Amino acid sequence: MVGAGKNKGFTLLELLIAMLVALLVLGAIGVLYVVSSRSYIRIKDIGMLTEDVRDAVTTLEFLFSRWGVGVPCANNYCDISSIITIPPCDSYPPTVPICMSIGNNQISFYGSLHGVGIIVDNSTMTAVSCRLKLDEPYYLLYGGSFFWNSTSNTPISCSIESISENNKDCFDGPDKSQVTLRLDCNNITNIPNGTVLIRVPHRIDLYVDGGVLNVGMVDMYSRSLYTVSLGNVTSFDIKPIGRAVEVSITFVSRNGREFKYERIFGR
Repeated sequence: MVGAGKNKGFTLLELLIAMLVALLVLGAIGVLYVVSSRSYIRIKDIGMLTEDVRDAVTTLEFLFSRWGVGVPCANNYCDISSIITIPPCDSYPPTVPICMSIGNNQISFYGSLHGVGIIVDNSTMTAVSCRLKLDEPYYLLYGGSFFWNSTSNTPISCSIESISENNKDCFDGPDKSQVTLRLDCNNITNIPNGTVLIRVPHRIDLYVDGGVLNVGMVDMYSRSLYTVSLGNVTSFDIKPIGRAVEVSITFVSRNGREFKYERIFGR
């Protein structure tokens, strides 16, 4: 005969202990879930911010790398050796190529943003090409001076009427990027070897409008304007330092996280 004591159930103390253990396990799971969720949101937020800022920073560094490049000067005199501080930009062509106008949440300067080429054989009009394009305006630069129209006191611009290969990249190497071309330069035919073809520059305007950092690019030949938004910001500060500028920008991600970008660009 089996004793009744063999079918004895859990005591109240055992049930309480079991419930406590279960609560501790559930609590640990809950804490782990909350921490994991917060970590995921934070990582996602940082990822979104990095994605948003990366393109903006790449664009900014490209634009500042073009500051003053291929920019003619008034009276075709571009000596900047005596420049100690950056002067503001006046009428075009400016007094010096590295001029920069700095205002409240905005900045303007000039720079060539597109193709360039070098004449290596003027008898056949062969050039080493870096993204030269048909029908776009180019200045001619030789020996540190631009081909100049003394009547209008402006640089002479040429257009490419034909080119053997178009839009070649500089990284293709000199053998692949050599092209033959025909220029329209208002009957100028004496173009010596070593002459640089450089795209007419743009005026680059960086400004904040409604909490958004924008870049406006004005073609100084056609005067057409192209605008791109770089992202949401809470601050945009430009501080001149001699012949350099300190750029400080606080970007904001789509979820409100901030990222501060600081860089000094000089000439």
